[in-house]
Amino acid sequence: MEFNELVLKRQSCRNFDGRPVEKEVLQKVIEVARLTPSACNSQPWFFTVVTEPDKVKEIASATRVFGANRHCEKAGAFIVLEERLATLKEGVSKVVGSQHFAQIDMGIAAAHIILSAMNEGLSTCMIGLFDKDAVKKTLNLDKKAELKLVIAVGYASEDDAIRQKVRKSPDAIAKFI
Repeated sequence: MEFNELVLKRQSCRNFDGRPVEKEVLQKVIEVARLTPSACNSQPWFFTVVTEPDKVKEIASATRVFGANRHCEKAGAFIVLEERLATLKEGVSKVVGSQHFAQIDMGIAAAHIILSAMNEGLSTCMIGLFDKDAVKKTLNLDKKAELKLVIAVGYASEDDAIRQKVRKSPDAIAKFI
């Protein structure tokens, strides 16, 4: 699939079909995430890929904050993004601090993950609202872990039609000078 086609067809899946996701496919997605660019090549991330059925159910439950994210119940897997210490070049770190770019880098990694998953025939939904303590407990992560995002991954149900994208006009978001 061409890149523009990936972008046009990619959407937050609201109707997964419940099938598990093959580890080999998820390894390809993580390989793309591993190659994501980051400030000073700091790579301030760690990805926990959840495929074990009981753990998948627990993570789905942890995304149900305020009754939201019911669609996660049928996700076949989850990828949890944890921000780690960014080690920048000494000169850069002195000026801006070591974590200044980490959240931007995490966003770039998340974009690579969702587009790579789409390229592999998977659908995704980025979940920013979730019970961080429940996720840490389920995955046996350190209590101080900086969890930033959970990405639900799976196969879209056949009736999960591509929705029309509603976006601002090009003139509203960019100017050329």
